[in-house]
Amino acid sequence: MSFKPLGGSWTSKYYATKTAVLYSPGMVVYSDGTNIIPAVAATEDILGIVDEEKLAADTSTKRIKILVPRDSSALMEGDVGTGTPTAANEGILCDLDDTYPSTKVDVSSTTESCLRLEKFISSTVCLFSIVPTKR
Repeated sequence: MSFKPLGGSWTSKYYATKTAVLYSPGMVVYSDGTNIIPAVAATEDILGIVDEEKLAADTSTKRIKILVPRDSSALMEGDVGTGTPTAANEGILCDLDDTYPSTKVDVSSTTESCLRLEKFISSTVCLFSIVPTKR
């Protein structure tokens, strides 16, 4: 699964993409200051969630729609890839998992602390908020 907005305040913004990179709805991305890039475990500052597909065969830097949190009320549902959360973990900071692009959360890692586990749903799915570290 990928990430999907599930409450709170979100806004849509358009950002330039990298050339020849796949962008799929539900993918989380960050900005390098010029383009958006698929997020990975080492991502410190998640910008938002892709809402519009761009195929890797597209070599342009076309702008695509990204869902960006307006404030800390913005929640997104995400799968847990590493670690086993419980209700007692609500409020912990965590990272994206080690896949490329990251499509799950590693609740056992706090190296980047780019996400906060806001609501425990199950050991495999939780609600997360994006921790604004640089914006």
